[in-house]
Amino acid sequence: MAYCLWAAGHSTKEMLRAFEGDSTYEIAGKWKVKRCDIHTYFTDDFWHNLSIYTTFKSMGLPYNIGWAEHPKEIIHLIRIFNSADIMSQNSQQAK
Repeated sequence: MAYCLWAAGHSTKEMLRAFEGDSTYEIAGKWKVKRCDIHTYFTDDFWHNLSIYTTFKSMGLPYNIGWAEHPKEIIHLIRIFNSADIMSQNSQQAK
């Protein structure tokens, strides 16, 4: 969900300030999220994992070994973010 919110541009300080106290909703992928709660999804873990994913997208897998030899956590993270990316793109096209 956080990825879909981020991809839609809802993580900027200006946007988050505008959403303070706003109890209307945004659609993030397949989820309905209160605007005033959006800031809670942008945790340190999210930013860390997003950094790993965006680095993978631009540079590939981190080690010079086959994909099956990478730590399962990295492969799992990539799968989660790939799914979120596809969901985000599909929801943007539906608009």
